[in-house]
Amino acid sequence: MKVQTEIRIGVGVLVVLQFLLALGAIGLLARMSPAVDDVVRENVVSVHSVEDMLGALLYDGGVAERIDEFTSALNRAKANITEDNERPVLEAVEELSHRYFAGDGAVLNDLVGRLKQLGDINRQAIGEASTTVRGTGVAGTWAAVLLALFGFGLSIVLVRRMTRRILWPLHELRETVAGYVRGNTMRRCIVMPAAAELGEVARGLNAVLDGIVLQSKTYSGAADPRGQDRAVLLELLDHHEVPTAIVDGAGTVVVANQSAQQILTGSQSAETAVLLANVVQGNLSDSVVVVQPISRATPPLWMIQWNAFAGGMRRPVI
Repeated sequence: MKVQTEIRIGVGVLVVLQFLLALGAIGLLARMSPAVDDVVRENVVSVHSVEDMLGALLYDGGVAERIDEFTSALNRAKANITEDNERPVLEAVEELSHRYFAGDGAVLNDLVGRLKQLGDINRQAIGEASTTVRGTGVAGTWAAVLLALFGFGLSIVLVRRMTRRILWPLHELRETVAGYVRGNTMRRCIVMPAAAELGEVARGLNAVLDGIVLQSKTYSGAADPRGQDRAVLLELLDHHEVPTAIVDGAGTVVVANQSAQQILTGSQSAETAVLLANVVQGNLSDSVVVVQPISRATPPLWMIQWNAFAGGMRRPVI
């Protein structure tokens, strides 16, 4: 898979996931609000009708006015039946009201009791609806939390995938180039399971480095007898804190650690080359310490360390 495709898929999945999370939260709120409004509107109408009917029973006006007010409230309640157990109660209220307004005062207590029962039914419905809405809200909240956790986990997976398939191969390319610049001509890229372009670059870089080494050997007529030891030697030199280099009898640098590379490639590189040529001839300098020639090396080699102390102090190097 190409780098462009890898990045597009990773970012696209995260964007879609965040969009779904926002859409789910909006949908939850959009469903909760109408549900609450419907329950309150329907049941509150019935509660108000009960209050109006009780008021008509206690009203001091004429009988005709009381009957009209009671009948109007009863009709509103009958037109707004939201619970199954409201219907028999309303039928009982209608029958008892006819008897009461006809002059049978003995049914007043039963009529008031039925009206209270009707009010209790609607208040209970409001409470149950409120509980249902709260449950829906809690369920929606947990759904959003789970979706967010899923998004977090998926983000970690995508980041690790991009790190493994893009960042690590890039780091390997950089380390290979840096190692070759430092003198490790045997360093090659590890071709990892990476994006297609990075795998092609790694294989291409290895081919280029192999070609350079082959040309160097062909030009010299023979392989460098010290070539196999350069990587090990470079690794050992890098453990020295002070600038350290290995030079041959002509003062040519064979290999150097990072600190010495900065000196050798600095603004005074020409003066440094002359200094090394003089040092191997025995002309010591205050800026370096010359170690004994490296034994068993053909041609002879010397290890040179730049002095790390002020005043040109010399010290032996073991």
